[in-house]
Amino acid sequence: AKCEEGVKVSHNKAPGTRADWAYIKKKVEAGCSVQTIHPQQFNPRVAQLAALMEAFFGCLVGTNSYYTPADTQGFAPHFDDVEVFMLQVEGSKTWRLWQAPDTEPEQGLLPSKFSRDFTRQELGTPMMTLELHRGDLLYFPRGTVHEGIAHKDAPSHHLALGATHGWFNWVDFFDKMLPRALDQMREHDVEFRRAMPVHYFRYMGLPHASGETDDEADDPPDLTPSQVALQTAPHDTLRSHFRAQFLRLGHRLLQCANLDEQADEFGMEFQK
Repeated sequence: AKCEEGVKVSHNKAPGTRADWAYIKKKVEAGCSVQTIHPQQFNPRVAQLAALMEAFFGCLVGTNSYYTPADTQGFAPHFDDVEVFMLQVEGSKTWRLWQAPDTEPEQGLLPSKFSRDFTRQELGTPMMTLELHRGDLLYFPRGTVHEGIAHKDAPSHHLALGATHGWFNWVDFFDKMLPRALDQMREHDVEFRRAMPVHYFRYMGLPHASGETDDEADDPPDLTPSQVALQTAPHDTLRSHFRAQFLRLGHRLLQCANLDEQADEFGMEFQK
């Protein structure tokens, strides 16, 4: 790949076609960077380094090797969804780091997916510019926009290690745990199978929510079943009662969740 006027241009051959040495040499001479995926498969030292990091972080650590000709740039500014460790193996490279624009999904804060390519115009002034020389190590967290340019006097070779610790986050933990907990409550707790209040949509929903806060549910009203069913109480009172019932059931749902079972499943994902 080669970054041309701020845009990454891929020079890969057609899918399923192997790039021979003559093709790679020609592209490198034209200023293209070469990305080698999973170099730990070919280099025992890289494999050992990745294994040590996996043991420390308790997660998969991926590796990529990047060779960049002198005074060129292979990739446009972007951010990754992993914790990035850049180890400069040969030559030198200038790195620019930015915070992700607020307009990005998740505001670029601890993102769950890698980003699109950015232009320097939309990024503005970097929050950090630094040079890496042979033996230097740079770490930046997922969501950090970055670009690297090889120095003018020599090509650059660096190893990128990505720790996937952020893939095991609380959102995914809840995402896998809650369906199981709901199945348990559906089978064993009659309260979860009760019908919702008749005509609840007459007082619940966005048209009825203006000017309210969730704090109103902290002190739920004492209503009889007939008051709820016949809606003889004021709508604000019915709304507070609805919200309090929702929170009560939510608390029971979380109480029944099997945290150890879910933790084991996350551990199995790492073993894969």
